Amino acid sequence: MPYEQPPTDNCFFLDKIPVEIRLQIYEYLVVANEPLKGRTARNGARYGLSLPILRTNRQVYDEAQDLFFGKNTFYITSIPEDEISNKDKANYSVSENQQRFDPPLHPQRWDQLRHLAVDLVYYPGKTNSVDTPREARDSKPSDPGATAYISSLTTLLSTTGPTLHSFTLTACVSESFCARKSLISFFICDRNAPFVHALAAIPLGAVPVKFEFPDCFYHVDVKPGLFVSKSILLLACQVMFCQSQVRIDRLLEAFEGDKVGRREEEGRVERMDLGPYIGAVWPRRSKETGVVA
Repeated sequence: MPYEQPPTDNCFFLDKIPVEIRLQIYEYLVVANEPLKGRTARNGARYGLSLPILRTNRQVYDEAQDLFFGKNTFYITSIPEDEISNKDKANYSVSENQQRFDPPLHPQRWDQLRHLAVDLVYYPGKTNSVDTPREARDSKPSDPGATAYISSLTTLLSTTGPTLHSFTLTACVSESFCARKSLISFFICDRNAPFVHALAAIPLGAVPVKFEFPDCFYHVDVKPGLFVSKSILLLACQVMFCQSQVRIDRLLEAFEGDKVGRREEEGRVERMDLGPYIGAVWPRRSKETGVVA
């Protein structure tokens, strides 16, 4: 982000206010209370940050930018190909692999990142389809965009993983997104050894894994090393299966006219926890820690 030349006169803010106080001011101005999403994922939401402070002068920029990159949580999502115009591609493209996620974080800043959340679901462009007639019969689905997305995540995590203070793996699936398309990126990352090893190398006691659907959810804390020995694709398939089972159960209950059916008519259906439905695909949680190890 560009900054102006330092003023020639003395600056009260820089000369008189202790650096500890300045850092508190910067944190109030440039650190959000929620994860920062890119343009394609936040749907116009704003975070109330005062980023123009970074353009004041070089010293302010140097002092504040470490807080911006080091204390904010950046929520990484894929970018559908047909949502990136030629003009936008110029803003995203640092290299072929590094332009495949949002928000656009320059590699020079990756070593400053301490908090990340990554959504594994890849949303193909409207003009692209994972399910062509030939691919629909193929036991090994593929999508160039999803492959590039996982490759860019591998590069990002290989750089940032060893210094992360928090990390969350998510899968936020919209109502209209079919199961096969939801699973394509899981299929690719499950067979990408550098990706799973980058996950396993994150120096945290546990990594939250969160599947989010409009009507249900599944949350579990996993030790990073488990990503190497267990299939994340198998877990995703189990979650998708249980989500479908929950929807079938609710339709049957609604058909029978019980309380769940009436709540659906009134638009007050609570999101259901899929935890009790998930079988022993991965080792069960520890009763002492609640962590899958």
